[in-house]
Amino acid sequence: MQNQFKLLVLTITSIMFISSSAQAITWMKTYGGAQDEWCFSMQQTTDSGFILAGYTNSFGAGKDDGLLIKINANGDTLWTKTLGGDSWDAVLSVQQTNDGGFIITGYTESFGGQFGGVWLIKTDDQGDTTWTRIYEFGQHGVCVQQTRDNGYIIAGTRGWSLNGGMLSLLLIKTDETGDTLWTQNVYTPHVDAAFCVRQTHDDGYIVVGLKGSQWNPYQPLSNSKSLPEQGSVQ
Repeated sequence: MQNQFKLLVLTITSIMFISSSAQAITWMKTYGGAQDEWCFSMQQTTDSGFILAGYTNSFGAGKDDGLLIKINANGDTLWTKTLGGDSWDAVLSVQQTNDGGFIITGYTESFGGQFGGVWLIKTDDQGDTTWTRIYEFGQHGVCVQQTRDNGYIIAGTRGWSLNGGMLSLLLIKTDETGDTLWTQNVYTPHVDAAFCVRQTHDDGYIVVGLKGSQWNPYQPLSNSKSLPEQGSVQ
């Protein structure tokens, strides 16, 4: 039986984080150089430190480069890595993997075809690259998670020229070496770009994304549920 698409649209007008009691700042750090740095993703690591991912205009080989920073529990830098070539590259999501290394996704215009593509990078625990994959059928990898089969699920967007010039939500499922198992594009009036994906208890995937063809943070968010077999949407 064909799965039906179900969509929940959530509108968020403002987000505030408020503590029930006054909390003192334990420490505050800045990282970067003389130009711009952006951090898009952060996770606490198994050593109680943190891994930060984004891009830098201060360091690296090109216009923008992916940036990976490992810090300890006090925020002191343990190591920094830049990722990219002579064009525009960025890291948008990082997660520590079961082997203590890291899986990273983002986008690259330095490598791949004429328009680059979704970028998937596996590193060891020191941030040194183990392997890299580029999926030229996509545009941005916005979120990545290691799945229970030791593979990876990537959520993001597919190019501007498809579907009448609009973005489409893109899911990519890979094995543990980054080889593609299946892909899924979702074209609806309700969601154009995936921002976050998580594997669910039934081995499917829950995806949250952007409504509207422009990257406007004030557009409502959309929430869709996808089944695992071929990434079909339910």
